[in-house]
Amino acid sequence: MKRSPMKPGTKPLERKTALKAKAPMARGSSRMRTSKPKSEKPKRIAHAGDERFLEVCRGQRCYLAIPGVCNHDPETVVPCHSNSASRGKGIGMKAPHRFTVPGCFVCHAAIDSGSKLGKEERRLIWEQAYARWEQDRLKLYPELLGEK
Repeated sequence: MKRSPMKPGTKPLERKTALKAKAPMARGSSRMRTSKPKSEKPKRIAHAGDERFLEVCRGQRCYLAIPGVCNHDPETVVPCHSNSASRGKGIGMKAPHRFTVPGCFVCHAAIDSGSKLGKEERRLIWEQAYARWEQDRLKLYPELLGEK
């Protein structure tokens, strides 16, 4: 295919910006628009003295003691928080540390997962365990008496 010649008296198109020799782009100098960083969610502040309620649970016997589930091993006892909204549990939030019961990890898993127990049964087991633990905790650790 042959190109047709330019008509006499016409000039080639001129670029509006003159070609300049550009330096290679330096790292980090991209002109791409970046999004603003997302603001962080406010973190829940632990109440003063809350950690004491967790510490006193360690080394205790399992107060949940679910029949056929419990391993009765004090080495595996951890603080088990309430799952009740009336005690401060919410979406993405645990109940305050004062609402904990010492429980072995197997009972703790059974209370939290609910695979073998119904919701009402889990609540009843935790409430009974908390009533027993609250009495014993106040006898063993009277300094926690003023915490409400």
